[in-house]
Amino acid sequence: EMGGWTGQRIKYFFTLGASLWILSGMFIFFLSSSSQNLVYLLAAVIGIANALMTVWFLSWASETFCY
Repeated sequence: EMGGWTGQRIKYFFTLGASLWILSGMFIFFLSSSSQNLVYLLAAVIGIANALMTVWFLSWASETFCY
């Protein structure tokens, strides 16, 4: 059983999403103008990271505020 937002699986997905989001943001910051096509790949990675963190937040919010 995952046990809501306290489950290890949910925490793993949030940590993964947050790590991807931070690393992608840092990479975009240091990206040179000659490699601007990587922005599209990084945008997809940031979108996936946002989705992972949203899953965690919705699970946490439903456990916290619905009872």
